[in-house]
Amino acid sequence: MNKQLKANEVLVCDVGFSLADLLAVGVKQGIVRLAQNVTAQRNVVATYKGKGRRPKHGEKVRPLPRRYKGQLIAATPPDSESQFQHQERTITVKAFYDLILSTLIPDTAHATFHIYVFCDPLYQTPLLLASTFRLPPLVAFALYQDRCPVEQVPLAAKHMIGAHRQFVFAVQSCLRLSLLVLLAGNLLTYFAAIFPPLSTGFWNRSPRSTPGRLRRHLAQTSFPNAYPFHPQLRKKASVTDHLPKGFLSHRRLKTF
Repeated sequence: MNKQLKANEVLVCDVGFSLADLLAVGVKQGIVRLAQNVTAQRNVVATYKGKGRRPKHGEKVRPLPRRYKGQLIAATPPDSESQFQHQERTITVKAFYDLILSTLIPDTAHATFHIYVFCDPLYQTPLLLASTFRLPPLVAFALYQDRCPVEQVPLAAKHMIGAHRQFVFAVQSCLRLSLLVLLAGNLLTYFAAIFPPLSTGFWNRSPRSTPGRLRRHLAQTSFPNAYPFHPQLRKKASVTDHLPKGFLSHRRLKTF
């Protein structure tokens, strides 16, 4: 993934991805969402306080406060704090720069990252983002917001068309199925956008141009039975009643 990124491209990951994985593979331009209880450390060894063992880790950074055994642990003061306007709302941003993972020993050879805490009055919990390169907070927020359009085509392909219920196991079949459903989801989303909004019933006073409404409308018509497909595109009339279905059809051997 890192080798395929161009100079003007950024890898945007959701909370299911790990920041440690991005740093391990050397992603230079990446943004990932963090958990609310994330901690990091400075890339400089903490100052010795004159008692006990000398520290070997950096100062711990907690972007948000937390409770531990009934005691409130305050958040670390940010390196910078700013605000910007988004859809008539004022979003406050707290930034922490040049951090490393809390499991590492401070070293100049480590790849550092930056944490941005976005406090939006519309939500109860802040949004935490980490980036492997330093950029303005507004740009990081805008890049993370753009992740939703990327998920539209797989969403329309799997849940609107029903591809999440199709299972194939051969390598070539897996490749063909994924390409086919992505093409179908893309076409369904495109036609839903250019056609007038379709209402699902009399109760739908403000219909929207969504692929789900278009699919529901097509299901009530004679499509695709009345459509003049190419003769090679036809349903295979094969008898499958004698074949095992579901899990029994998997050609797997038990290992004892």
